[in-house]
Amino acid sequence: SYLDAVTLARAEAFRAPMRGAAVLSALLRVAAAGLGAWLVARRAHATGGGGRVARPVRLGMLGAALWALTDVVRLPLQLWTWRRAVDVGLSTQTWWTWLADVGLQTVPYWLGVGVVVGAAVWARERWPRAWVPLVGLVGGLLGVVLIVISPLVFEPLLFDLRPLPDGSLRTRISELTTRAGLDPDTPVLVADASRRTTASNAYVSGIGGTRRIVLYDTLLADAPEAEVLTVLAHELAHVANRDVERTAVQLVGVVVLLTAVIAAVSGPRVTDRDGQVTRAGVARMVAVAIILLVLLGPVERWSSRRTESAADVAALQLTRDPATYGRMMQGLATRNLSDPDPPGWTVVLFYSHPPTGERYARATSP
Repeated sequence: SYLDAVTLARAEAFRAPMRGAAVLSALLRVAAAGLGAWLVARRAHATGGGGRVARPVRLGMLGAALWALTDVVRLPLQLWTWRRAVDVGLSTQTWWTWLADVGLQTVPYWLGVGVVVGAAVWARERWPRAWVPLVGLVGGLLGVVLIVISPLVFEPLLFDLRPLPDGSLRTRISELTTRAGLDPDTPVLVADASRRTTASNAYVSGIGGTRRIVLYDTLLADAPEAEVLTVLAHELAHVANRDVERTAVQLVGVVVLLTAVIAAVSGPRVTDRDGQVTRAGVARMVAVAIILLVLLGPVERWSSRRTESAADVAALQLTRDPATYGRMMQGLATRNLSDPDPPGWTVVLFYSHPPTGERYARATSP
């Protein structure tokens, strides 16, 4: 009821086909993981060859290649989704800049998978009884390090970031930050998102000295100052609730648990009679890891929705301006063509944030 009929029709026409595409993407990833493991297994149980150092590296490269396969098979769907975003005016990218972004977001990830798999192979052979907690703990801590350094290393690859200039908005942001009990000097940066999209967004990243709040330049261009402040209040709530820190702690526990499950499901067949990890064993472990991540996706998104809902509540308490918060949700839904009332199964499977209709109701309900 809070969106006009034209906006609702545009959002439904854009988002409805995406639901089937999201399901197909998950199925393709699982199928590619299983097919890759089967194809590698057909080469019997050959090891990676080479010496003690070279073989884990080669098996790590194999693991990275199998992971990459599950991304590449979904590339046509991603291309189709991007073309639809271009058609409705959400994407401002060309084919080449879009493809470059895909590479920037996936190739470093593949390299990381290769390093983790190679290290797991080395640890599995060196400490066959203790490798699971060791690899799980080290992998989780590596994830924490990436969270800390991401604002300095990875975000600049995607955006040109500049400090929010002095002025009325910067002054009001400092006042809001102080009222939230946070450091008023917390960096607030502006990302040149407009060279990629017309959608509005903001996020908080980093821990400690690398923490910053990032606002899309599209948000600053399209939203009134009062609505920008409500968006910022939501991000400040994430900082006050220490959501990034809790995510980092949870990550360590999840990686340790996943490593244990992967080891248990893969079983002893990952090694040959001499205790060396085989190609088939690596393929099996990578396939199990991908399938587990797909299955655990809804659990992670449920946790994310709870976190976002808590941030909404805290932001409303901080701003004491539910009317503006409601208008902000209206603006975001309109500019981003968000589905205000998607099917429940879609929310459970794919939504990291509550639907905008739910968030609008939270802001405007008595």
